[in-house]
This record gives sequence, structure tokens and C-alpha cells, in this order.
Amino acid sequence: MNVLVLESSKLYQKIFSDLFVSLGHFPRIVDNSKDGLKIFRHEDIGMICVAMNLVDTTGLEFTKKIRKKRNGQHATIVLMISEQNETIMKESMECGVTEICNKTNAEELSHKITYMMNRQIDKESKNIRNSQIIYIEDDKYIYKMTLAMLAEMGVNATHFTSAEEALDYYIKTDQHH
Repeated sequence: MNVLVLESSKLYQKIFSDLFVSLGHFPRIVDNSKDGLKIFRHEDIGMICVAMNLVDTTGLEFTKKIRKKRNGQHATIVLMISEQNETIMKESMECGVTEICNKTNAEELSHKITYMMNRQIDKESKNIRNSQIIYIEDDKYIYKMTLAMLAEMGVNATHFTSAEEALDYYIKTDQHH
């Protein structure tokens, strides 16, 4: 999963980078909303961690901009704050923040980010399980092994030994045409 981190502090940039790398992800890290929006527009970002205060705006304003984008309505957005108060909590929920995390508490930060990453990965794998896959392979042993692995993952695949057969099937069953 692609992760975008917006944080103006070099220290916290390093902390977030180390945390995500330890979870097997290599985040894109920027310190301003302009660069963050550019990355979001051009890459498939699954999770955004945004600090409350950026060099050019607030994390809440950035969240509002993301939520207005077609691909931003389902993104996981974690607002990283130094101190919690009721006003921030209320405003965060109103603008579409998924989760709020105290970035000064390393244990909470690690726990919440790990939880959110796992939840996002689970959501993505459910999308795969609900998908229809057309699989083309002419080698009998390879396709049997691959179909067995996909079935174990709960993925529904329709197998063909030729691209022509697969294309005919797709044309007949495609619900968008």
C-alpha cells in the first residue's frame, strides 16, 4: 500500500519513515499540502498521515481538499496531533479524518498506525476477493497450482488456455457494454 506522510518536522518525518519501513512500506514524505496534493493526484495512495500544522496550511484543511477529490473519499486519513482537545476532535470528524493519533506518544503512534495499516490491507484484500479474475495460462500444472492458490485466498478466477477464449468470455459477460 502506498502511504503519504505530510509533516513539517524533520524529526517526525524520520520517525514516520522508520515506522512505515518497519511495517514493510516506503512512504512518500512531504512538508506541505501542495506537494501532498500533487502526489495524491498522481499516485494510488491508500493511507495519508497528516500533521495538524503544515508549512502552508493545516491538516484539517488538507483533509477537506482530499475528501473533495473523487479518489479521496475512501482514503484512510490519520491526523497526527501533539495535544488533543474537544474542538480538534469535533473539527476532525466533520472534515473527514479517519483517525486521530497523538504523535508525541511513540507507543500509541506505533499501535494505531499498525492497526490502521492492517485494517486498510484487509479492506484491499476484500476488494480482491470480491473481484472476478480472468486467468489465462496454457500450462496445465501451472494453471492448476495458480487456481488452487487463488481459491485458498478466496479469489474467484475463471481460467482459459488462450487469450481468444478469454476475450470472447469477457465480451459476453462484461456488464459495462
